[in-house]
Amino acid sequence: MNRQIRVITLVFLGMFALLVLNVSYIVLFQGKDLASNPANTRAAETARTTERGQITSADGIVLATSRKVGNHYERQYPQGAMAAQLIGYSSYRYHNSGLEKTYDDYLLGTDSAGFITDLTRKFKRPEKRGGSLTLTLDTRLQKVAEAGLAGQKGAVVALDPKTGAVLAMASSPSFDLNEVDSSWTVITADANAPLVNRATEGAYAPGSTFKIITAGAALEEGIYRPTDTFDDTGSLEVMGTTVKNLNDRVFGRVTFKEALEFSVNTVFAQVGLKLGANRLFQYASKFGFNTEIPFDIPVKISRVKRPSAMDEVDVAWTAIGQAKTVTNPFEMALATAAIANDGVSMNPYVVSLIKDAKGMVVRTAGTSEREQAISAPAAATLTDMMVGVTQEGFGSVVNIPGIRVASKTGTAETGIPGQTHGWFVAFAPADNPQIAIAVIVENGGTGSGSAGPIVRALLDEALKSP
Repeated sequence: MNRQIRVITLVFLGMFALLVLNVSYIVLFQGKDLASNPANTRAAETARTTERGQITSADGIVLATSRKVGNHYERQYPQGAMAAQLIGYSSYRYHNSGLEKTYDDYLLGTDSAGFITDLTRKFKRPEKRGGSLTLTLDTRLQKVAEAGLAGQKGAVVALDPKTGAVLAMASSPSFDLNEVDSSWTVITADANAPLVNRATEGAYAPGSTFKIITAGAALEEGIYRPTDTFDDTGSLEVMGTTVKNLNDRVFGRVTFKEALEFSVNTVFAQVGLKLGANRLFQYASKFGFNTEIPFDIPVKISRVKRPSAMDEVDVAWTAIGQAKTVTNPFEMALATAAIANDGVSMNPYVVSLIKDAKGMVVRTAGTSEREQAISAPAAATLTDMMVGVTQEGFGSVVNIPGIRVASKTGTAETGIPGQTHGWFVAFAPADNPQIAIAVIVENGGTGSGSAGPIVRALLDEALKSP
């Protein structure tokens, strides 16, 4: 009899242990997914009855907050459409996007630290509050970026090259975050795709802005120096394919430095062929292509063709930013920032500080290096060449008296005759960089004509005396 009782007891203990293990597994490994599942009505009700934490810019402007309406809270965005795709929306009907999605558990106070805080708070008052986010975003620069893009399709990214902090991120067209629930059908039906963050999710040929990567690789490998000369006839034959300069221009005898200043396609096609597919791919990857970029919101991977898939025609066109090369302004800003930062690319971030509902610091962002793309000496030489683009070449639109600005223009083919995207990348001051910028204007024509003025306005705002 005692033996039977022991067996039954052991069986029940075993079943209880399995139950504990199963619950523990669900809590530890599936809890977050279950909590965020749209079908979880309990989670939805928790979100509605929680005072979701604020999102604030670096200069103290409230970008997202909550107000109580009856027994529930509603999300409000005091700045309307400002940085809409980056901040994202929090909607009971349509869920979350952007930073609202990435940091949902912190903003609701359902992260581990917030959960403990919430337990102690339950005995004091029924209201539940979430934590808050402070961003690196500078609303002065953000306003300039958005004003520059007004009425056009495109995107802007501005970074602190020394830290990787995002100073501005704009995507146009945009939408008012306060109107997501009331105008969802109109917003989602818009053929211009305002919900898409073109800064991080775009897929564009980089055009001649990619030449800073080709040039950096050539300088690092010691293949060419700024004073090396080329004879440009306006075209270059590669395996039966002709590479031409923009508008069929012929430059004659030019140095490598002048070839960057005037964006001579035929010269950079030759540089690419001298580098070869393997080295071109290698340096593109060092600058951030073909790799996942860690960031607070998803970033589409920028790509160049793998060496095994390239023939000489592909290499030539890749070196000038065409072929199957695709990127976005975020990646090109990172590449530009790496040159500004002695060849070192920093891990980017936009959330600098997270606090819980009591104001206690939960997390602070730390700066960290991502990749040494090229050496400091090569980066310094390339910087001088890019300053030449501004002072002597096609980048004169950003030439600021008394400040050395490093830049590169770009005009990217779209596959549609007569339509090109305008690109422009820059950083300044060249001797002590404070800001690195990448701008694209879809179907904007030349980079100097469409994207350049936006870069100039950002530089003027960022570098003006306090």
